[in-house]
This record gives sequence, C-alpha cells and structure tokens, in this order.
Amino acid sequence: MPLLRATCALLIWSLSFSCSVAEDYTVLQDGRRIDLAARGAIRTEAIWQFQAGAADKILFVCWENPTPAYTKQMMIVRAAVTASWERNSRLRFLDWGPCSPSSGGIRILIEDSGPLVSQLGRGLDGLQNGMVLNFTFRNWMPACQKGRVEDWIADTAVHEFGHAIGFTHEHNRDDTPAWCTTIAAPQGTNPNEYLTPWDRQSEMNYCCCDGDAVLSALDIAAVKRLY
Repeated sequence: MPLLRATCALLIWSLSFSCSVAEDYTVLQDGRRIDLAARGAIRTEAIWQFQAGAADKILFVCWENPTPAYTKQMMIVRAAVTASWERNSRLRFLDWGPCSPSSGGIRILIEDSGPLVSQLGRGLDGLQNGMVLNFTFRNWMPACQKGRVEDWIADTAVHEFGHAIGFTHEHNRDDTPAWCTTIAAPQGTNPNEYLTPWDRQSEMNYCCCDGDAVLSALDIAAVKRLY
C-alpha cells in the first residue's frame, strides 16, 4: 500500500478544520461534540489479538537488513511510532533489532522504493519483508520531496504503522468527499468498519499532506478504542 501522501504538490488545499480530543472516545469537530460509536477506518479481521486484561499490548518489530549507516534513520522511525500510535494506546512496540528467520511481529525491509505493507494488521505477523520503508527517497518520487528527508521518514513510518495495526486508507471510505476522490483514488483494502465523520487530517488519508507525522484527533480516538 504505497504512501501516495508524498504527492503533496497535488494535495495542498486551503480548507479550514479544527478538532481536539475531549475524552477518550469523544471529539470536537467544528465546535460539535461527536461520540464515537464505532472504530476508525479498519478491517476488523486485521486487528491484532491480545490476552484479555493485558496491561500492555506488545508487538515485536525487527529490521530485515539493518546497517550502521542507517542507525539514525531507524531511530527516527522508532521515535515517530512511539510518539504516535504507542503514546496514544496500550500498544508497545518492542525489540527493534535484526530479524531472524523465526522472527514474528512486524518485519521491516529498508529499500528505496514505495513504502508499503504487504498485508494489513496481524496479517503481517512474521511475514518476511512485510513492511518496506524508504530512508533516502532518491529513486522513489524524488521530485515530490519538500523539507527534510528526516520528516519524510517519520511521516511514512507513522502511515505504514497505521496499516500495520489494521487501519486502511481513510480516503477509501464510501463517504469520501468528491474533492478528495478527484486527486486520490482508493488504494488497497477497503474498510469494513469506520466512524463518522470522515477525517481529512488523518495520517491514513492521501488527501492530507502536512508531513508532520502527528496523529489527528480522530486517529487518536480510534487507536485508543482499538487498543
């Protein structure tokens, strides 16, 4: 599921929107309180399963081809994931060492190609090269790069780890506005469960290109509910 949020030259829109988390499962949008009756844009079968009552929900992460030359970039990925999905849930991403043939969890290949996951959520468990992350962006969409490479690394990591915990693309929803569908065609698996309203600021939305690796209020509410 390549991260086409990188085509940001097409995705900058002067649209006003503000929302903030009021409670775990309540958000404010445009001054209106919205109670979340469902979950985020997900595939329910992709959600990771954990022992009932477990304080922490542990997922192991490893690198297929780590090298000392990419130590800084690997640390950026871990920090971005920790500050986003982990900080706002009971998920704990552990290990982050080299993969072994028997490694379970999320296995990351470093490669200068489109960032992606081969499966959603728990379909990644132990899947070799299940996630691909780009650290250089020399060959993949170099013309679209704006700002620091470090920011691109962090933003793509947050997006792909959203897929890794079961979130689909937000713009794949059937209530996606027409202005978004004209610039971002649905890609990958469609969700079978989602909340209202549609979230144009989601890290999982190709129609958002802030590049800040920061979860939206609805991203936060959804991951809190799931995990």
